[in-house]
Amino acid sequence: EIGTTPLERDVPVGDYEIKVSHPIAGTYLRSLTVDRNQSYTIEAELKPVLVYVGVLPSPEVGLDKLGALNEELPLQTQARLESYLLDIQPAARYEFWDQFLEMLSDGIQEEEMEGAMRHLNIISERFDSRLILFGTFRTLNEYLANRLSLFLINVTNPRPNVWEVNSRTFSEMDSIMELINYAPQVEQQFFRNWTGLKVLDTQVPGHELVVIDVFTGSPAEMAGLTKGDVIQSVDGERVDALGLYEAISRKKPEEQIALATLKGTSRVTIQESPALLSSKDLLNNSTLVALEAALERYPKDSLKHQLALLHIGISHMNFENWHLAIERLNALDQTQISPGYVSYLLGRCFEALDEEEQAVLYYEQAEQAGGGVLGFEYADSGAQLAQWRLRSIR
Repeated sequence: EIGTTPLERDVPVGDYEIKVSHPIAGTYLRSLTVDRNQSYTIEAELKPVLVYVGVLPSPEVGLDKLGALNEELPLQTQARLESYLLDIQPAARYEFWDQFLEMLSDGIQEEEMEGAMRHLNIISERFDSRLILFGTFRTLNEYLANRLSLFLINVTNPRPNVWEVNSRTFSEMDSIMELINYAPQVEQQFFRNWTGLKVLDTQVPGHELVVIDVFTGSPAEMAGLTKGDVIQSVDGERVDALGLYEAISRKKPEEQIALATLKGTSRVTIQESPALLSSKDLLNNSTLVALEAALERYPKDSLKHQLALLHIGISHMNFENWHLAIERLNALDQTQISPGYVSYLLGRCFEALDEEEQAVLYYEQAEQAGGGVLGFEYADSGAQLAQWRLRSIR
């Protein structure tokens, strides 16, 4: 089980490679020299595995040009990788990279999805990993210009992340690895502080921070705040809209924040609410793998399982995997996730597939369902978002 596992083993003196592995939590690797009459306690921090298969040849750039780079790139990756174990495996374990790369280079079309998934299923079996990293120069000009294409594939998603990296300086690797490293922490962002306030900065003296909306049933409404209120200070400090939201984010759930308005001071109790992750995080295959792990970790009837499923659906929307997104969104428990949001998201999927009649049906359902936002102070409800899409269509 995840946690402290008492495991005692008597072993002969010698050098050992220790591997602790869990199908969801990840893997731990360590070298250990065992001496006579000594005992050792191992604290194993399990991490997900990222498989690196090298810089792959292309029709214009052969393996003879890639030797030095195939030695340097894993070193550059390892030096920046914090949240994953880097497992370097030979690309030769899969014999159809050339076909798969051709498909990726041209951009996978809807009719090619089934073929792409066949490649990914075999790659997953051969490398025993969900997350694969590799590079390639797609043309000779890219090789001569040191423009390496770095691919990150998730074996459940037919569309890769592709970044351009300078193969001489590797200057882009810091930002790429920062994005990959962040992914295992995403479920910590499933809940955020919320008050139900929407505010607007103005340049009107004495009215610099104005409440433009208060969500029904929210902590802000219960504290007596109403649309049109002018916020003069937050916990005694003059701030703008961003400063207000930052002050809210620093509080702990059930703590209060003091908002001074022209009609007095309101003490708003901070509420922890389900939240949507940012679009940048959700257009990332490492985030998608982390969400899939969370899906397996929590029971189906738990809110965390439902939030992971919701984010997987939105992630597939960001990757334009519309049918996969619809499948995930339809599996949501709408007693736990706002029906208005779910219907709005389904409407966006069908609109992207040019099925306008079906999209309008879902937008109308979202409009009728109403419901609050998912944790973002800036966000609009599914009903409001659906209204805007209906106006655009009509």
